[in-house]
Amino acid sequence: MTQPALRTEQQAARQALVDAFVNGNDDTRRTIADLHGDRTNAIKDAVSDGEVSR
Repeated sequence: MTQPALRTEQQAARQALVDAFVNGNDDTRRTIADLHGDRTNAIKDAVSDGEVSR
């Protein structure tokens, strides 16, 4: 996979995770938090800072 394609795939994966967190129910959020720990706080911060679209 080329570097630009990999970057695009990573961005899509990050956006999907954010979408699941923002649109998910409490169980979904809890699962994401369990799986990603501190990364979830970084995701919430990125969403609140407008770095990632909702």
